[in-house]
Amino acid sequence: QAQAGRFLETVERVQRGPVKFRVQDSLDFAARIGQRKGKGLADSTTTARHDSGKTPLIDKKVPITVGIEFPYAIVRGTEVNAASARLFGRDLAVALHTYFMKEQHAP
Repeated sequence: QAQAGRFLETVERVQRGPVKFRVQDSLDFAARIGQRKGKGLADSTTTARHDSGKTPLIDKKVPITVGIEFPYAIVRGTEVNAASARLFGRDLAVALHTYFMKEQHAP
């Protein structure tokens, strides 16, 4: 969980494209999903569970798993289109590189 938080903070810090990711947006989304789940309203599109109902197992060799949520049409007044989505993808790539380089050199 802490690793995912550090990665999301890295995305927010290094991004340069027009689609602006904010960690708080993901936290707010997760809180809404938690509320829906608590009320019995969560469905397969709002939970990280397989059809079996069991939480998916994470391969121990995977250094980090994280979900990133942002609207697919408009983000903070910016249209998400092919060009802006590609630039967001580049921002994610830079964030991954930055995150793993820092983790590699951490004591």
